[in-house]
Amino acid sequence: MPSPRKATPPAQNRRTEAFEIRTLAAGLSALVLLLTLDLERDVTRNNREAARLRLAVAALASAWAPMLTLVAGHYAHPLHWKYVQPFAGGAGFVVMQAAGWMLHASTLCAFLVSFMNFDKALKAPQGTALVLGAAAATSQLTLN
Repeated sequence: MPSPRKATPPAQNRRTEAFEIRTLAAGLSALVLLLTLDLERDVTRNNREAARLRLAVAALASAWAPMLTLVAGHYAHPLHWKYVQPFAGGAGFVVMQAAGWMLHASTLCAFLVSFMNFDKALKAPQGTALVLGAAAATSQLTLN
């Protein structure tokens, strides 16, 4: 009896599913933005454990969103996709990828520094966490 699931789905289905994976990555970016927006509230800043949890979840979501974009790219273009593609694609694609990966690395470093110096991060000026979340979401948008 043949399996109800085909070995290789048609190209259109693969692209649709890749779009769904990219949508999930965009949802993670929105979660990062909302969590960092919540970190700006005084109620959250006064509750250390709640603030620490929000910062940690925002950092993890920010780290995973670009990985989902990589999975979606591999899924949509299995024959042509490579993990490392230096200067492959048009000039616009190359510039967006370079800017996106540099911004992604910068925001992950900033999340790490904020988490390691948590007491000082809580005393940072209003808007600092929101700028970090917006930078993380922007990096995902450039990679997507």
